Amino acid sequence: MHAAHEGTSEPVSLARRAVRGSLWAAIGAYGTFVVNFAGIAVLARYVSPADFGSYALAQSYNEIVLAIGLFPFAQAVVQLGNLRAIGDTALIMGVILRLAQLLLSVPLAFVVARYNGRTVGILFFLFALLAILDGLRSNMSAVMERNLHYRGMSIAKVAAGVAGSSLAVGAAILGFGSYALVFREALVVALVLAVYLVNARRWNLPTGRSFDRATACHVWRFSKALFWVNSLERILARLDRVALGNLLGVEALGYFHQSKYLATLPQAAMAPANMQVAIATYTKVRDDPPRLARAFDVVQYFVLRVVPLAGLAMVLFPEEILRTMYGARWLPAAPTFRILGIYATLLPILEGYRTFSVALEQWAALRWSIIAQAVVLVAALAVLVPRYGAIGAAWATCIRPVVGFAILGRAVSRRIHPATHGRVPPVLGAFAAALGGGWALQQLVTAHGGTRMLLLKLGVASFLYVLGLLIIERKGIFERVSYLRRAWR
Repeated sequence: MHAAHEGTSEPVSLARRAVRGSLWAAIGAYGTFVVNFAGIAVLARYVSPADFGSYALAQSYNEIVLAIGLFPFAQAVVQLGNLRAIGDTALIMGVILRLAQLLLSVPLAFVVARYNGRTVGILFFLFALLAILDGLRSNMSAVMERNLHYRGMSIAKVAAGVAGSSLAVGAAILGFGSYALVFREALVVALVLAVYLVNARRWNLPTGRSFDRATACHVWRFSKALFWVNSLERILARLDRVALGNLLGVEALGYFHQSKYLATLPQAAMAPANMQVAIATYTKVRDDPPRLARAFDVVQYFVLRVVPLAGLAMVLFPEEILRTMYGARWLPAAPTFRILGIYATLLPILEGYRTFSVALEQWAALRWSIIAQAVVLVAALAVLVPRYGAIGAAWATCIRPVVGFAILGRAVSRRIHPATHGRVPPVLGAFAAALGGGWALQQLVTAHGGTRMLLLKLGVASFLYVLGLLIIERKGIFERVSYLRRAWR
């Protein structure tokens, strides 16, 4: 990206579009984050841990069993955007695939119901129905992502989240239990899809009116390469929940599921810049090593320094966060939640390397990374869950990103030289200082002081962490902030 400093118009334009796209994507992500955060907080007061467990088990079965259909046609739209009628072609291919999945889910739902109960079976089938709408939405979203047009998409997501969460809370109050959780997801997807359909002509979105066979062949070849990565990754993300649901029951799974949900929120909040905008940007500069290295350095530098804030909060104040977020009946999840603070920190960092590898189509490294993670996770679950329950599952979950990072980190280093974002000691130093200060504060203020006291504690711990970073590496932070400001202008 050195050309951006030299005043050439195209690099500057791309940098500006990427930064602005990141801003709008972040607005959408953080807006959705706040809405989901508030919605789940209210739902947790009306939906029991057992109902959350049934929901999590059905969703896990759905994503594992139907992983055979995870051909990333939408991703092909982002990375093969110059092909003729690619949006419409990918949309049609996706609908056909989702319909086939729905037919397969009918007999499978009866099998799930037999072994895990009627509610889990019905939820499993409802998730299969929802997948059709989600497939349509994702293909339309891909066109907007490819062009770095996030404004309309972000507004639609936030508005749909507010409406969906509000109606789901009403359903939960009326006693719909786990069905209210599925109802919430279905409404969000349906409302966003409705906005896309209404604005399809204005935003030049695909509607399935044309189909190009040559383009379909290109999409299919690309999707086959990424299929194994997506499928194995989806299975990997749900193995711990399936193990807990069958070994310890849906109530224990409910506690674990909601703890892991909170642990994945940092990744969800950072996904726009760390995944969506990043992959589109890497794809555009993949043949320009200096600009590629600069883009990756900027993204990963900030990811590596922001995500420890989430892990810090989870490690220091798990009981206060769960009580404030879900209510006192969720406090049994605190030990698991504290351990998953490690996962909350590692997952976004690993995702940055995964995004880079996808953009550069490093399929072999991605496959080996996921296979290695799966082997380690299965072994760890088999050893730890029977002995330590949900806490064992949490430790097994934390081990997985470390294995993935070891493999993908080497793959990335073969394409670009490791940059200063990879310097972990400054981050560890700032984290240790904040951890010590937060622990001391926790000893001084032992009584539960409600939301205000939690915010005060989080503010103090965050201030200590940021202060530590500024003291240790002030120059590096200011250089990258200055670069982003130049790109924005």
